[in-house]
Amino acid sequence: MRTRCLTLGIWVFTALSSLTIAAGADRASPEPIPNATEYRNVRYLPDWRYPEEGETHRTQQMVMDIVVPNDGKAEHPVLFVVHGGGWSAGTKDEKIYRDIMAYFAKRGYATVGFNYILRPREIFPQVIWDMQTAIRFLRANAEKYQADPTRFGAIGISAGGWLISLVGHASGDLFVQGHQHGPHIGELWERDWQRWDEDWNESFPRPMVHPRPVYPDQYGRLQAVSMDFHSRMANASGNSPAFNNWTGKGAKMRSHEQAAAEKGEFDYSETQWIHPKYAGRNVHVPPLYKRLRDGQNEAAVIGFDGRPYADGIEAIFRFFQDAFYDNPRTPVPEFRPTWRFFDGSQKVSFVMPEMEHEIRYQVLPLKKPKGKRWYETYPPVEGDAWKNWKVYDGPFELTGDRLVRAVATSDGRRPSTVAEAHFFEGKVDPPQVIAPEGEQLPPAKTGVPYQVTFTSDAESARWFMAGDLVAWRRKDENYYPNGMMLDPKTGVWSGAPVRPGTYWIQVWVNEENGRVPGYRDYTWTVTGADLLPGADLYRTEPKDPFAELLYMPESNIRPGRLAPPLHEHGIRCAIDEDGRGAMILVPEANKAEARRVIERMLEQWKYRGELHWKD
Repeated sequence: MRTRCLTLGIWVFTALSSLTIAAGADRASPEPIPNATEYRNVRYLPDWRYPEEGETHRTQQMVMDIVVPNDGKAEHPVLFVVHGGGWSAGTKDEKIYRDIMAYFAKRGYATVGFNYILRPREIFPQVIWDMQTAIRFLRANAEKYQADPTRFGAIGISAGGWLISLVGHASGDLFVQGHQHGPHIGELWERDWQRWDEDWNESFPRPMVHPRPVYPDQYGRLQAVSMDFHSRMANASGNSPAFNNWTGKGAKMRSHEQAAAEKGEFDYSETQWIHPKYAGRNVHVPPLYKRLRDGQNEAAVIGFDGRPYADGIEAIFRFFQDAFYDNPRTPVPEFRPTWRFFDGSQKVSFVMPEMEHEIRYQVLPLKKPKGKRWYETYPPVEGDAWKNWKVYDGPFELTGDRLVRAVATSDGRRPSTVAEAHFFEGKVDPPQVIAPEGEQLPPAKTGVPYQVTFTSDAESARWFMAGDLVAWRRKDENYYPNGMMLDPKTGVWSGAPVRPGTYWIQVWVNEENGRVPGYRDYTWTVTGADLLPGADLYRTEPKDPFAELLYMPESNIRPGRLAPPLHEHGIRCAIDEDGRGAMILVPEANKAEARRVIERMLEQWKYRGELHWKD
């Protein structure tokens, strides 16, 4: 699935936006979860990522609630509950997520209501890195929160499903370009770093795992995830957790899912909603609890184990019980370093959660066969052939291009799946942002013109900005949060700020289109009076604006072709392609115009197939 749309939000559900993170919004605390100790609004990122007190709309996007059952147990399996909202809205405090947390807390799970940074800030890959940091933070504080570091899972709905699947697959082998594209490290090298897309953002491939992770000695992976929407299943491998995908009954698995599941490279299962309206297709925020309508239970499902369940939440609970207790695997080894390029030689080590375990590993020369992808360099490991590999007893040294494989074992659990990492010698040396030096940009004052020039050791630098104050575009109008704009060719960031505060600025630089960039984080402090009191700094609606427009069954036209013409008309979109077709979502306000564009293009392309328009 590699569809390009405007990147203000994807995978959405309008009904989930009753509570949103809006500037200056005051929200009452939700009802406490019974028979549990709750730690509210825990910060999981370094202090410099948080703005000054009073800017709660940004701080609240980077906190989590940790609910620990009062059952007398010293350790509990951990379940992150990750909200949806099209990357643009939503919060952990919404009832649907609190209900999931309460359900699992009652059954002995430590549950985590998770908030993450939202659009219109540029959030990729930082949103993935941030969740990895949250996972490591909780393992670093496992005793305080009575967490079992060997049993971490996540449930994600809509954009939350995308996030946990991205985190689940994330390894040093994978990069992101924008929000839906992503090459493998070997593909970048093979293509000589050529750009994949005309979008400036897409020409900066950035690693999915933080090259300098917070809590580097802590294990940052999940063991099991369950969600309605997912991303990067084409990159599923032994690095991935057990996946439980939500579908309609009779839905067709995509070929890469089917192949990976059959080969046993990772544990894949489905929870299938039985109601006819979900038949044979993907599902988007289906009902989790028993719900009767027209005499039929819309929440009834076939679980991961092939058994019928009266509601989805029970089947999902059984999936986690199976993954954590009934049929658990040893957690897969996590490689260090996360950055896979080196000069001369490289020491490699592994990180695991606290437990008794043994790791065996194999090092192979890296050569890519013709006609295969980089993660298909060598055939899967057959049976228990890994038992003949070397026992890991400490960091080991690599030279040359190498593939490293590893398997972990422990008492009472199945062996882990086979983790893989590709290392390349001398293939890339990312440019660096060399000025301004330090971690703070020169301070500014509201209403006073401001300018700073970023410089790099790149010969022909190209610039891109992430963080709190990223310019963005809606139809024919540009928005410049806090009055600031970066020139992507000169590296000059200038304007006149209108609101005081402390802001996070992330600056990326590369040499040419498609080359791996370097980056630097800064904080920027603005003092003075608020020149736009009460106004939304980002000038964006504090709600998820998207709705389903169309379902296209499989035919002679790939649905992803509709993204560019919609883009040209200033219409954002999200396209979820399953094995039999695709669901297309657009902003509610653009549905009529989007339908006209789609109908015109399909007529031009001589489309042959059905169209199921959503009323």
